[in-house]
Amino acid sequence: MGQRIASQRFYSWFFPLTLLMLLPLAFLSGKEKSVSQEAFSRSQISFDKAVVDFQKRDFDEALKGLKECLKIVSFHCDALNLQAQVHYLRGEYTQGLERVRMAQELYPRFAGFKINQERVRRENLRKVQESLEVRRNDVLTLIRNPNRCYVPNLQAEIDSIEAELRRITEDLGRPMPTEDKVPADYFYTEGNLLFKLNRRNESADAYGKAIANDNRHEKSYNNLINLLYLEGRCGDLLRVLAEADALQVPVNRLLREAALKRCPPPTEPSREAPSEEKRP
Repeated sequence: MGQRIASQRFYSWFFPLTLLMLLPLAFLSGKEKSVSQEAFSRSQISFDKAVVDFQKRDFDEALKGLKECLKIVSFHCDALNLQAQVHYLRGEYTQGLERVRMAQELYPRFAGFKINQERVRRENLRKVQESLEVRRNDVLTLIRNPNRCYVPNLQAEIDSIEAELRRITEDLGRPMPTEDKVPADYFYTEGNLLFKLNRRNESADAYGKAIANDNRHEKSYNNLINLLYLEGRCGDLLRVLAEADALQVPVNRLLREAALKRCPPPTEPSREAPSEEKRP
């Protein structure tokens, strides 16, 4: 009996103590998530600026922005991929390859984070959608009221609301990003770097992965066809060219002409109708 009472006393203070110990962990976990979301937003600002600098071909500024982005969120894979492209254009192929492969490796974590961000964005967008629908109904009620005072531009407001609602509906109708596919651009970047490092078989494999993840990736098709042309791999070249044509992926005209000149498709033997034997 005494042992039973002691056991009850033990549990009576053990569980509250356990809860007290877990509460700070739960609080810290929530705080960490909140900070991470804020950090991601800040890192995205640095990334967007780096993209603008990259487009201006100001590679020093682009790298500076990308480093700032990655300092905030080390697994920002789009930043790693863009960093690899900068290294490519500066002739730093080994460094670029290291960065793009890191982007591929970290992508599931990055994608998961982007999916969470996208969910939040869509929730906010739905709230805007609901507010606009309420406002539209209010304006329509006002327009239909025969006793209303004249209020100018109500129809213009309705048109503006309808246009915004259409845009939001289209936005919300787009598929959510997924974690299972590394973007084709990452493999395309890898293929370019491997080509410059004269690792052409690996380069062809990388372009193939890009096409596998996006079967209309025009740049990967063209670069792969060019690589196969240079290597004289006629069978593979004709197969890839046929795949591109079947999917109506544009292939550079001069590249196509050069490829077909070097690797002409096999011609079927002509089948002539048997001639009738001349009777004597």
